[in-house]
Amino acid sequence: MTLRAPRFIHQHRFDLSADALLLSSGLFSLACSVSLTIAWLAGSFDHAGSSASTEPSGALAALGTIVLAVGVVVGPALAWHLHGRQLHWRLLIAVPAMLPVTLAIGLLGKGLAGLFDLLLSPFTDSEFGGAICVLVLVSIMYMTVLWHAIRDAMAPAGDPPMLERLRLLSLTSLVVLAFVVAGGAALGHGEVGEALIFAMVMGLAALIVTVVSAWIDDRMATAPVA
Repeated sequence: MTLRAPRFIHQHRFDLSADALLLSSGLFSLACSVSLTIAWLAGSFDHAGSSASTEPSGALAALGTIVLAVGVVVGPALAWHLHGRQLHWRLLIAVPAMLPVTLAIGLLGKGLAGLFDLLLSPFTDSEFGGAICVLVLVSIMYMTVLWHAIRDAMAPAGDPPMLERLRLLSLTSLVVLAFVVAGGAALGHGEVGEALIFAMVMGLAALIVTVVSAWIDDRMATAPVA
């Protein structure tokens, strides 16, 4: 029990969002690990450290798009259901509502990157300095939420067994993806490292969807009946 995060106002909403982030990242990591392994076994990567084809096939591109689109819905929906909340059709509004929120966050990140570039200009002329700083900040935020979900996974305190199993599966999938990426880098396929960034982006997108969904659901639940 000592592993659980301290309780505070809106704790359940934060637990829900943390699990949505973990489940979405984990599901993406599982699909990505399987896809990369199949690609290597099928010879889609040559032995010189680059992919055999610079452009993915139409089927792989379509599959990637589907995984990204479905992932930001499946993870939050699973977390929502397993936390005892009722799924409503109105919650679908959260998916398109995520777009302006994501756009605003993207613009904020771009502004921060420019600010960091300005601050770092006396010390380095790298054009990626600001972007790296923003990536580090986002990674810290992601790991903070992920660590909260990990603590809940290690001390579930009576949570539904299915939620406990999905948490552990998601954590395992993230670890497996990290090993797959490390193995790819050791073999000279450094570009597969982007998979970890996409797993993080998937989780953060799911977190935004969940936060917006919770806000919509709470407002609708407390709205006066005409």
